[in-house]
Formats: sequence, structure tokens, C-alpha cells
Amino acid sequence: MKSTFLCFCFCLIGTSLFAQATVEKKSTLDVTSFLEQVKAQHNGIQASRQTMESTSLKGDEGSLAFAPNVFATISHTADQSPITNQAVGSNKMTTDVYTVGVKENFRFGTNATLSYNLNKVEYEDPKPTVMPQKKFYTARPMIELRQPLWRNSLGKEFLATETAAKAKNVGTFYAESYKIKSILMDAEMAYWKLSFARQAVKIQTENLNRATKLKEWTSTRVDRQLADKADLIQVNAMISLRVLELRAAKDDERVAAKNVNVLRGINSDTVSEVLIEYAPGLADALKVPGKKDERDDVRALKAQAEATSASSIMAEEKNKPTLEVFGNYALNGKDTTDKDIPEESTKANKPTWSVGVTVSTPLDLETVRSSTAGYRLESQAAAKNYERKVFEQEQEWQNLNKKLEEAKSRLKLASAIEDVQKVKLEYERERHLRGRSTLYQVLLFEQDYASSQLNELTKLAEVLQILSQMKTFSE
Repeated sequence: MKSTFLCFCFCLIGTSLFAQATVEKKSTLDVTSFLEQVKAQHNGIQASRQTMESTSLKGDEGSLAFAPNVFATISHTADQSPITNQAVGSNKMTTDVYTVGVKENFRFGTNATLSYNLNKVEYEDPKPTVMPQKKFYTARPMIELRQPLWRNSLGKEFLATETAAKAKNVGTFYAESYKIKSILMDAEMAYWKLSFARQAVKIQTENLNRATKLKEWTSTRVDRQLADKADLIQVNAMISLRVLELRAAKDDERVAAKNVNVLRGINSDTVSEVLIEYAPGLADALKVPGKKDERDDVRALKAQAEATSASSIMAEEKNKPTLEVFGNYALNGKDTTDKDIPEESTKANKPTWSVGVTVSTPLDLETVRSSTAGYRLESQAAAKNYERKVFEQEQEWQNLNKKLEEAKSRLKLASAIEDVQKVKLEYERERHLRGRSTLYQVLLFEQDYASSQLNELTKLAEVLQILSQMKTFSE
């Protein structure tokens, strides 16, 4: 019976420990997992991703200007005008028109149209001597070409329209990509701020516990008249200070937890998961992100400059005089039935052709010149903004590398100081126990050690912040 009870107890304890370990494992949240939560739950990131996807889907929209377009027209006309019908002695003429065709703009500016026109004409009681057939059909296949020589020469306006549309989409894509990286940079720093805030709470809690134990020890010595009451007053003052410091640390933790939850779409100021804590060598284990040629915000500005330049060309072409040469060639067929008309329309013995020139120009030349100059200046300004951004990007990267090196050096120094302060405090406590030091000196060393711990966390935060900023330069 006793052995059965012991087995039951061991099983119960084992189950409890296993369940506890499982809960702790599930509740641990590392940086990568947290960033995945932010990616999945941050509305701003989701919106940016949708915008990026939409720009990818619209990437070839500008090429639609060069895609073939099919057109068709159907019309019915009843004409009782005496001018139209007098020659054939009819009172009414009806016409049914069917037109179908395809037209296309080419990149060198040419516009080509290929069409087929079928007409059905019927007169009401025409004079037989003038119009033997009261109903007949005409068919006309035709090709027409137009070539601009001034505005849109060599397809400049067409190509600029395509370039502007594409560059606008590219610029939006990279702008949203940089926005996502900025949010993730803020999220990573929010994670570490909460981790450091929790460690600061732990440090301040340990300080308060040590102060409380010191008070108990001092109170006993005062009661036994082995110490002066002033020592107890000092300890009480130190406890009040430690309570205030702990409260401030907890307030910082609450704010940091709120920021973490906001980034992953949770309305709470409590984070239940266990976060990664600082350990010696953490900063050295983190790799420096690689740098691509241009950061996403620089790429966005480059695309914006290209779009502005293309828009400038479009505006300049729009204000230029129009000078076009055109020509068309058509075959003509006529028959009294619709069965034979397709064959008749393919015969080349009755063609119609024409060539010509179209000219139009704005008369307010001064406004045209000033507008053109304005668009050119706008394009030049966009190009200079891009050049400046490239320069600033390189300077910022060099500055971050220098700051990272300096921050790591300060972190190593802060870590060494923390070790020294810990040894110094422990030694001073021993001296105080042997009566070779004062309580005031121990309190000062306690404060020095706590400050060195917090200072080390601050220096690590600087390193991690710089690394997070450097990630915006990577793919």
C-alpha cells in the first residue's frame, strides 16, 4: 500500500513537472517569433503587402497603350430627306452599317487600323430607270496608317506614358517595402525594450530585497545596541528610494509591454510570454546585416524621379504642335445579295486610297515655353533629390558601422565595470560584517552596482538599435 502511494505521488509530481515545462516552453517568445506575429497581425504591414501585390499586378498596365484594340459598330439609319432621295425618286432610304476592326499603337509612334465595313442600303419605291435595285450591299476592307512627325515623334509620348505608369508602381512597391522594414525595426526594438525593462525590474527587485534584509540585520543590531540608530534611518531611506526605483521600473515595463502588444494588434498592457534576456556575448553573436546597393526608400525615390522625368516628357509632347502624315487604302465591293458581297469586297479592281497631312498647333507659345521649362525643372529637381538620397544613404551606412563599433566597445567596458562593481560590493559587505566598513559605504556600493547593471543594459540597447537600423539596408 505504501509503495503504491509513493508511485502515485511520483507520477503526480512528474506529470506536474512535465506540464509546467510544456507551458513554459509554449510561453517563451523569441525575437523571430515575435516579428512573425507582427507580420501576421499588424494592419499596417498587411496593408503595405496588399499595396505591393497590387503594384505587381498593375506592373504591365502601361504596356496596354501598345496592345491591339478590337472595335465594332452597328447602326441603323432612316433618311427621308428630299436631298438624299430626290435623285432616285424615293421617299425614304434606310441604311444598316456593320463595322468591325482592330487598331494598334506601335512603339515608334505609328497608329495602324484595319477594318471591315458592311453596308445594307434600301430605298422605298425608287424609280426603276434610275435605281433598278431597291436594295443592295456594299463592303469595304480598309487599312489606315498614321505617323506623327512632331508631337509623339518616334513614339516619345507613348513610351513616356508607359515608363511613367511602370515607375509609379515600382516607386509605390519599394516605398511600402521600406515601410514594412521600418515597422519591423520598431518592433524589434520594442521587444528588446520590454526584455530590458523586465531585467531592470528584476535588478530593482533584488536591490529592494537586499535593502530589506539589510534593514532586518541593522534593526537587530540597533536593538542590541551594537549599531547606531542613524544606520537604521539610512537603511529606511534607502528602502524608500529602492521602492521608488522599482515602481519606476515597473511603469517602464508596463509601457514597453503595451508597445509590444500594440505592434501585434493586442489591446493589453500585459505580455504573458517569457522573453529572451541579456546574456554575456549576446551582442557578439548577432551578425551585422549585409547591405544592398540601394535601400528601398532610395529605390522608391529613384522610381519617383523616373516617373517625374517621364511625366515631363509627356507634358512637353502634349504641348507640341501636331504634324501627322496619314494614308489609307480600301477595296470596294457591291452586290444585290449579302451572299456574294464578301467575295466582291476582296477584288482589287475598284480600290480607294488617300494620303494627307494633319497639322494643328497651340497659339499661346509663351505659355507653352514656360510650361515646358517648368516641367524640365521639376524633372531635374527629382533627379537631384535622388542623387542626394544616394549620398545620404552611403553616409548613414558608414556612420552606423562606426557607431556600431563604438557601441560594442562601450558595451564591453560597461560589462567590465559591472563585474568590478560586483566584486567591490561583495568585498565591502564582508568588510562591513567584520566591522571594518560603514553601512553608508555599503549603501553607496549597492547603488554603484545597480547603476552598472542598468548601464550595461543601456549600452546593449544601443548596439541592438544600431543593428536594427542596419537591417533596413538589407534585402
